[in-house]
Amino acid sequence: TKSRDGFILAVDDTVIARVATALGYVWRWWSGQLKRVTEGQNVIALILVLGDIILPLDIRIVSKQGKGLKSKPEMYRDMLADAQTRFEAEELPFSVFKTTGDAAYLKDTIADTCRGTAADFPDFSGITGIFGGKDQYVFTIDGKRQKARQWRKALKEKLEEGWGTDGQPVYRTTAESPTFGLVTLLFYIPKGKRAVSYLIIVGRPLRSSEALHAFAFHHRIEEFWKLLKDTLELGDMHLQGREGAYACVGIT
Repeated sequence: TKSRDGFILAVDDTVIARVATALGYVWRWWSGQLKRVTEGQNVIALILVLGDIILPLDIRIVSKQGKGLKSKPEMYRDMLADAQTRFEAEELPFSVFKTTGDAAYLKDTIADTCRGTAADFPDFSGITGIFGGKDQYVFTIDGKRQKARQWRKALKEKLEEGWGTDGQPVYRTTAESPTFGLVTLLFYIPKGKRAVSYLIIVGRPLRSSEALHAFAFHHRIEEFWKLLKDTLELGDMHLQGREGAYACVGIT
């Protein structure tokens, strides 16, 4: 029953459009919602998904200026470490969870962190990570080295429906990456699609059904952002007349 509930820590960011001239952390960002670059605040969040329950664990504003500036993957590492500390304080087994993200969050440091082998994160016990992959990533499989886009085409004929994959053809294999080290790759055809996609699994080598099921819950973070923006009515913000101002309050 627990395996069907998801139990993941999902990471993603969003852009909150801003038009103010005296508001901090406002720069130009790509907005997936608007499909263009816009001025606003970029916010990254780590949420806990338990079946139909979405719990925000950590939300931080991304900066483009300042000393000791951290990238999104570095902020992601910090949030995972803080989550482990909070879980252990409540005597909750952190290792039973998985973490999911798109390709932008998978770096060599994140791979080592998930394995629990990062030298600068010695107190982190590790967590299985499932990430979307990019076509330009290079992997060596059975002694042959080539880019992921070539592997997607070469392995398509090996995909077949597996136990618990809900009708999705899959092919799972181990691979060596010059960036991420030894990983598990899961090639699959998403429902309603013809092209092959793939996931990169670091940490515990999950079964195909486990990885697909866990990653199927990743979209919940998009639901979280949409619900948050709708609740705060961020898309409906406009001035009543030709003059006026908005005041925004941040609570941490």
